[in-house]
Parts: sequence; C-alpha cells; structure tokens
Amino acid sequence: MDRGGEGGHNAILMGIPGQGKTTLLEYLAVLAAKGVDLFGEKREPKAGIWRARRHDKYLEFFHLGIGRLMLPQGSAYTLLKVFDDGRQEEITIDDLEEEGLDYAFYAGPKDIVDKLEVGKILCILFPGTKLEETKFYADLFEALINRRSQDWVDVSIDEAGDILGPYTGDSWLVQKKFIDGTADFRKTLIDSRFGCHAYTDLDQRLWAKVPYHIYKRGAKRMKGETPKLKQETINNTQVNEAWITYGAFFDKFTFPDMKPEARLNYRLQTVARRFVVQEEKI
Repeated sequence: MDRGGEGGHNAILMGIPGQGKTTLLEYLAVLAAKGVDLFGEKREPKAGIWRARRHDKYLEFFHLGIGRLMLPQGSAYTLLKVFDDGRQEEITIDDLEEEGLDYAFYAGPKDIVDKLEVGKILCILFPGTKLEETKFYADLFEALINRRSQDWVDVSIDEAGDILGPYTGDSWLVQKKFIDGTADFRKTLIDSRFGCHAYTDLDQRLWAKVPYHIYKRGAKRMKGETPKLKQETINNTQVNEAWITYGAFFDKFTFPDMKPEARLNYRLQTVARRFVVQEEKI
C-alpha cells in the first residue's frame, strides 16, 4: 500500500487548557480534508475521522460542508436539544436534516471504514464506557490498516488520555492493540494526531510509536526531545502559535481561529447512551 516511500505523519499534540489545542486539532482536520498541509502547501485531500466528545465544537465542520455525523446503529438513545433556560426538546433525524447536519449510521468499526469519503470528516459518537471506546478504536485502527482503499485517511483523537491513559490490568491488552495499530499508520497512508494536556496523560508505550510532537503553550517537553527547543520557548508560545518537532528538527507555525460564519450555536453531547444537542451561551 506504500506509494514510493510516502508515509503518514503521526503526532502527539500537547497543550494546557485554554490555549487553543482543540481549535488547532480542528483546524488541521479541516486542512487535511481540503488537501492542504500546515504550511499552506497543497497535497492529496484525505478522508477524515474525528472522535466526537461531549464538549467538542466539531459541528463547525458541518457549516463548512465537510462533516458527517456517525450514529451507532441499533443503540437505544434519544436526541435532545437543551436550551440555556433548562428546557429540553426531543428532536428527530428529520430535525438533523433541517439543521443541515449530514449523518449516517454505523454497525461497527469496519462499517465506518467502508463509509470513508475523501473530503469528509466522519464525527463518531460512541456511547459506551471508556474501556469499550478504547476497544472500539483499536478495532477501528485494525480495519483502517487492512482497508483496500488507496485514499489517504486523517485521524483526530482529542483528549486521547480518556481512552489511552496509563494502563491498568484490565486495559493492558486492549491498549496494546490500539498502540500496535497506530504503529502501522505510517506505512498505510494514515496521518493521525492524539491531543492531550501532557504526554504523561498517555500510555507510555505510545510515545515511541508517534514521532512528531506538537507543542502549545504550557506543554511539557517530552523525554528525549531536541534540546534546541527550550521549555521557556514553549511556555511563551501565543494562542495562535505552535511548535512541531521531528527528531532534531523543529519549526513554529501559526493558525487562525475558526471563521465566525462556520460556528454553530449548539453542541452535541453524549450522556449515558443519550445524545444531546445543546445550545451554547452567547
């Protein structure tokens, strides 16, 4: 599947809360879908996967015309819109269509891989426990690696420590499968980014498998990082800036906030197998 030595770029993205880490992750996902790298150079557009969490702003993808909400097939859930005054309104799939939210159902990880589309970001809602979600993504990574398609894929896992934190006895084998899958991304046309506050939030077995590191303000330098990028430099990084490293090489880049016209005034949340559409306070 390797094309002329071309390989995927896999990164750990680190930053303290409030410094635009999720915004950057979102921005890079949009660039990938549109076929642009972080320095503005054109490259092949990718099919995207986004781990949809309770407090994400990923719905902005939909106003940009590149988002698709992935709902678990056969699960028992209710769609609700929750207003600022506490009122709740049950809505239907038809209401999602009126809101302009593209959606599809998935039966499992392989089904998601079969539904990948270049230029689209599949936003996956998963209602299970953290360990169940870890297993789900381990199986998804296996399906991605074994896919027949020659299209590039871009994977964004925000707050990766939720499902890939320091392992326990119960999660050891599941997380090993997750990490082993990530190790094969480079040679199977997959780019990935794992967002976290600090690299110590992640299973340490992942550190050696992901060679690119992206630092936002306040992030602690990883062990073995190039000494030329000082901790003081990282601490002084502005909200719209980040540092990327690869071995002894490092560079700074800037990124914009999402355009106002792309923002929606509500979010989706998952609460105990129940999906909630919640309006943001203005």
